[in-house]
Amino acid sequence: QVSVSVAGYVPTPCNSLLTPAVAYKDNTFTVTLAYRELGPAETCIAVIEEYTTSVALDVAGLSAGTYKVVVNDQETEFTLQVDN
Repeated sequence: QVSVSVAGYVPTPCNSLLTPAVAYKDNTFTVTLAYRELGPAETCIAVIEEYTTSVALDVAGLSAGTYKVVVNDQETEFTLQVDN
């Protein structure tokens, strides 16, 4: 199993991190982080919150090789040493 660890800050104190969306195409995993703005009935504290989340990447059935991971505007890669 492969997962990517992501850390950052929510854009404003009135946002919360949604469940990341993961797509795979042409040896590239694209992870999209999105935020939900709190509604008018919800209270937000004027402190920017840091988050850390781990996103599992489905590598079942992939061949050995190097794969790219894009999380919003950041890129990295990993290598599978053997067929999975």
